[in-house]
Amino acid sequence: MSSPQVGASVVSALLSTAPLAALAVVAALLARAAVLRWSAERSGRVYELPTDYRPVALRAAAALLVLVTAIGYAIQLPHTGPRPSTAQAADAPSARHPAAVGPLANRSAHPAPHPVPHPAPQQPRTVAHPADGTLQELPDGTRVWLPAQYDRPGAEAFPLVAAYLPDERDGGRLYAALAGSIAHGLADPMIVVQPRDCGTDPSAALDAVARHYRTARGRAARAVLGLGDGARCAVRAELAHPERYRAAAGVSGTYESAGVAVPRGRPGPRPRLLLAAAVDESRQRASGLRLRAELRRSGVRARFLDEVTRDPALGGDARRHLLALVSGYLTEELHPHAYRHRHPYRHRHPYQYRHPYRHRLAYGRRRHWLTRMAALRASWPDTVRRTR
Repeated sequence: MSSPQVGASVVSALLSTAPLAALAVVAALLARAAVLRWSAERSGRVYELPTDYRPVALRAAAALLVLVTAIGYAIQLPHTGPRPSTAQAADAPSARHPAAVGPLANRSAHPAPHPVPHPAPQQPRTVAHPADGTLQELPDGTRVWLPAQYDRPGAEAFPLVAAYLPDERDGGRLYAALAGSIAHGLADPMIVVQPRDCGTDPSAALDAVARHYRTARGRAARAVLGLGDGARCAVRAELAHPERYRAAAGVSGTYESAGVAVPRGRPGPRPRLLLAAAVDESRQRASGLRLRAELRRSGVRARFLDEVTRDPALGGDARRHLLALVSGYLTEELHPHAYRHRHPYRHRHPYQYRHPYRHRLAYGRRRHWLTRMAALRASWPDTVRRTR
């Protein structure tokens, strides 16, 4: 820009701001006159002279009006700096972003595509409602059974039981046995997790379930259960990683060719096992007794429950009755402080409740599992014959 253009811009700026300066001077003079008149009126009060504040109000109002006029004029002042024309702004290259040369020119001609949003994680889908509970399936194929108490108010966290069920009918028996034991006060509500197959790590499946549901944390609130051919999977998981699970139960299984490695002097928590068989399962009973004897020689805490028959009061076959007893064992082994919930039949103490249909039998939550089995044997003499 040349010097004549600079001088012209300065002159135009001074001319545009001159009225603003004049208005500001007038407003200041009026305000000063109002203050002086107000001081004179107050001085006359000492000599009991009559006071008149109307001139003060008129000068103050005039000063305020001039000030508002000056502010409005300042807002409407045009920008005095030079503005490039639209054609010049469009044709001139950017100083900060010079024009690209070569392959960069082709890249700048096409804008970058918008990032594709990732799909939201899939939620578990409901499959059915067996035994008044809810059966759901995770995206990886893992199935989860939630007891009816899961949605009740006051329920906070539930223990997890990984169950290997080779036969789909065993799932219905297990859910019905658990629901019946919970309703009769013989077991605590628990979440049943079905891994996809025996080769799946149950710990990984339990961790995946813990991310979607209200579950208790830690080893004290986790157990493994296996039925039939899945019993060897549960026993292997407990013997291999006793630091991950509180207990395990193998029901109606054989263990000779299962590749079960018996631990020898391993540091850490000792495995806790329950091996069970029904009255008509002689081969499973013999296999379980041999495994229990070998485990006891290695210092493993192993128990055996056999010759369990069908219970007419519970309904179903002998395996359903066996699963009801196993649910009581898992309730005893899982640590009571690892989870909290309100049981409908607990009235006086959080770990003591009474059977709703057998009021003379009181079951304590902290009592030994064999004591409970003795009470069951007294009430059902034809069903439980032998508990070792």
